[in-house]
Amino acid sequence: LIPFIRLALGWGYVDGVLVNDGSQTPVYELHGYDTIDADRQPLAKMKARMSLAVLYQKDGLEKLKTVEDDPSLPDADKRTKDGIAQLIRGIKEFGAFADEARKKMEGPAASRQEKEEYMNLREGALYIAGDCYNRLARSLAKIPKYADKEESLQKQSAERLEAYVSEFPKGKYAKRSYALLGRIYTQLEEVLKGKDALTRLKKEFPDSEEARKAMPQLAQSMVE
Repeated sequence: LIPFIRLALGWGYVDGVLVNDGSQTPVYELHGYDTIDADRQPLAKMKARMSLAVLYQKDGLEKLKTVEDDPSLPDADKRTKDGIAQLIRGIKEFGAFADEARKKMEGPAASRQEKEEYMNLREGALYIAGDCYNRLARSLAKIPKYADKEESLQKQSAERLEAYVSEFPKGKYAKRSYALLGRIYTQLEEVLKGKDALTRLKKEFPDSEEARKAMPQLAQSMVE
């Protein structure tokens, strides 16, 4: 099993789906988080925080999925609000420790290996924050009461993904980010931005599967 994104404690994405590869203790069985000394083990603490943020995301998506599957549930509104809250909580956590990881990378105390690990954590956090907004938008689009939130959430997703590819134009998740930006901008009817995202994808990763799949969409944008 090769995750699309490999996170601390075995959590990761495979084709955009959050999974646990079973290689390590699942996050919901993570004991002793509060006993990790942030001063002595800053990297371990950050990895644990990353895992907890992923759990918030997973829990939020699961709550929303139950409402998508059955909007008539008597507690559907509560589940939706709880799901949104968990996802926003996760997004805030990703943003916070992306900033913290940058500070650690720039600090004199971290070794070369630690700086590389902090950079990997920052990269993952920046991408997942953008992906979270997109997944939240897609979920709420299927729930009539909250469907009007989709556009603003997609714009926030695009903003986060643009920040990611600006810093990591050839990063681990750049191919998916460019392709996702192309779809988001197309949905938002921002044709020029969509064309630009797909052009960047083709330029940076010309032989990738993502670029091949995006070609029809890019060709369509050329004639509009």
